[in-house]
Amino acid sequence: MEETHRKKSLFLSFLMLTSVMVGLVGLMPTAVAANETTSGTITGTEVWSGSHTLTGSVIVGTGANLIVQPGTTITMPNGTIIDVRGGLCAGDVACGANGMASNSSRITFNWQDPANASATGSCAGLFNNQHYNRDPSCNEGILLRSTVDVGATKLNHVSITNAYGMPRWVSEISEVRYGAIVAQGSSPTMTGLKFTGINTTSLLILDLGRPDIVGGEFTVGDDETSLVGSAIQAYGAGSVLQPLMIDSPVFTGTDNGCGQNDDGRHVLWVEESFVNVQHAVIDNGDYGIRLMTQPDTSHPQPSIPPVTVLT
Repeated sequence: MEETHRKKSLFLSFLMLTSVMVGLVGLMPTAVAANETTSGTITGTEVWSGSHTLTGSVIVGTGANLIVQPGTTITMPNGTIIDVRGGLCAGDVACGANGMASNSSRITFNWQDPANASATGSCAGLFNNQHYNRDPSCNEGILLRSTVDVGATKLNHVSITNAYGMPRWVSEISEVRYGAIVAQGSSPTMTGLKFTGINTTSLLILDLGRPDIVGGEFTVGDDETSLVGSAIQAYGAGSVLQPLMIDSPVFTGTDNGCGQNDDGRHVLWVEESFVNVQHAVIDNGDYGIRLMTQPDTSHPQPSIPPVTVLT
């Protein structure tokens, strides 16, 4: 009898120990990769810090998180993008970074020049051959899709340098527009962005996207073709109750002149959108802010769109 009780006690002790171990396994932290992905898809949580060089485009999958620490420099190959479908936390402790990025600890995404300037890029024949752009640098930037986790996506003091921009189809005008950062139906917070050497448009906002834009330096594109765009373009952005917010931006425009053939550009182009712009500064530019309710024509008529502009 005593032997039987002893065996039962040992068995119960084993069950208790097993239960505790199983519980501890559930509490163990998920492994976090560090500077691991250089191309392909991120499916878990990954942290980039220091200097990180990519070899191809990167997709941040739905449910995955990419955290970029303050002061990090990411070197991007020619003609590549970062396609964010999950979370992109760049330099903000609120979403997982180890500190707040600032002007002295900026996060930089820098695109390299093509090895062969005469090569044909990936944009040739896009959109069922309705758009042809053979530039080898075409399709460079950061795409923030409608599926992004807004709580895990913040861009704080991020610099985008030498990005050509990504082509996106704009249903409001049935044409293609480009952006070095594209917020397509997404609404993250963007603080202190800075754009340098952008061919097309710094920031393109589409499909009810309404990112909160605080500060930042936005520049009109410097491409030598007609694809050069305004510093910020918004089509179908925001809503009556939740407009696109642009607070204290600094714009740098073209210096070509205002003649019909001078190829000047507005610093901010807003079409079919609800936008609240406050304390904007236009450092230089041929044109200021253009607000449209209908697609532009060669001789557009003045209109008052559903936009609030306070400067």
